Amino acid sequence: DKPYDQFVREQLAGDEYAEEAAARGVATTESWSDAVTATGFFRLHVWDDEPDSTVAAEYDDLDDVMVTTGAAFLGLTLGCARCHDHKFDPLSQADYYSMLGFFRGVDPYGQHKTGGGGRGTGKIERALALPADVRAWESAKRERVRVAEAALARAADAAGKARCEMDLKRVRDEGPPFDFALAAVENGPAAKPTHVLSRGDPNSPRAEVVPAFPSVLGLPTPELPRRAPDAASTGRRRVLAEWVANPSNPLTARVIANRVWQHHFGTGIVATPDDFGRTGLAPTHPELLDYLASELVADGWSLKRLHRLVLTSAAYRMSSSTLNPASLAADPGNQWLWRQTLRRVEAEAVRDTMLSVSGEMNLREGGPSVYPTLSSEVHGTQDSAGKGWADSDAPGQLRRSVYLVVKRGLKVPFLESLDFANCTSPVGARPMTTTAPQALMLLNDAFVQQRGAAFAARLAREAGADPEARIRRAFALAVQRSPTGREIQSTRRFLDEQETRARSEGAADPVAVAWNGFARALLNLNETLHAD
Repeated sequence: DKPYDQFVREQLAGDEYAEEAAARGVATTESWSDAVTATGFFRLHVWDDEPDSTVAAEYDDLDDVMVTTGAAFLGLTLGCARCHDHKFDPLSQADYYSMLGFFRGVDPYGQHKTGGGGRGTGKIERALALPADVRAWESAKRERVRVAEAALARAADAAGKARCEMDLKRVRDEGPPFDFALAAVENGPAAKPTHVLSRGDPNSPRAEVVPAFPSVLGLPTPELPRRAPDAASTGRRRVLAEWVANPSNPLTARVIANRVWQHHFGTGIVATPDDFGRTGLAPTHPELLDYLASELVADGWSLKRLHRLVLTSAAYRMSSSTLNPASLAADPGNQWLWRQTLRRVEAEAVRDTMLSVSGEMNLREGGPSVYPTLSSEVHGTQDSAGKGWADSDAPGQLRRSVYLVVKRGLKVPFLESLDFANCTSPVGARPMTTTAPQALMLLNDAFVQQRGAAFAARLAREAGADPEARIRRAFALAVQRSPTGREIQSTRRFLDEQETRARSEGAADPVAVAWNGFARALLNLNETLHAD
């Protein structure tokens, strides 16, 4: 339950906070690692390794960061003011570039590794260890290399030289005892100048601007920190982070409170969670949104307490089966929350539900991303026959969906068919569609087939040979209730029909085929796939 304001600060400027803490001698390896890893926020955008214009590509990347920052934390469409004043909200083009100035110190492509100039490496990594520990390890390695080189120089015979050469290679190739992560890196205490660009063209700079907040807010120009000549960063992002996470900011707490409400109800109090401006929809219950935001701040920005507040409300505990003709006629869209809205859970939750019900879910935490097994057709059409994709081992493939690798050009078809998020821009509210490919995937996809077989095996293991006992156990696991008498009867008929058909088709184990089909059917129930 990390306070949300701290989460925001670490996403935007975790490295600058960590560097200050390290300078004061109060940083720990854990706090340093958390803060630096959080700034991977700056490294998740689309990256073009062969742009027509390096300068244009740099501004495109900065725009990606700006658009995401504005949408995610502030509910503002800042990107609309890149080429001209915003057409609907009181945001000028100067406001856009003034905000952009907070990010101009970030090294976009690793010039610090390539001596400056050019596109750089594109892989910005920072050690997940305190700077002093990194320096100590580097110093120790240099000394070991020196000793190994000296030993090689003293070697008198061929055998001795061969041994010393092997020792020297081993010492040079030895990696550090700490991990690395993609993270924000700056080129030092001075940032590049920021100009308003005519029509957004980097080759047509106009007036220079300094980092500042949108002028409509009437705030003074922020005071930027004075940095030592050997400082690792400008300190500008910390100034921005302090403003975004300040309780007096009129947007931040409301935006995240709205997202929490949307998570539990399917639709936010503001139905356009990334756009609180004039092109977005007005809040249906503005006083409620104000209340939730104020409670969040008063509770120390605890999202856990905010979730509890929402979940224990009378509005959340309404039943989706409630049917009031008068209410339905007056409010068919349920804007006034007179009942709970039935909705399908998101793609990752569908996958996790199947793993949980089948009893296979691997609850291991952390570690590297999981590469699920995909068909050769998918690799052949989207990813140059699987280049750079190494399937994870069997236990790894049973981990929660949050650990699945996300590659923009190679989405998992099962998840994509269920409206998995667009991976190239911020998505505050996913579309919810009902299509034929979804039904086909939910019955025929290899992942579903495997989960169905595992679910059926679990029923046999836990309920024994009695068919009714298996049916009752299946309903308890899949939909957390007992089956009705009618459901038991229809299930028995289904099993008989499936077994007879499988037998006529020459199946090796017709009984198993029937139970596997029943298991898949339960995994496809509305009750299994929908939240109510």
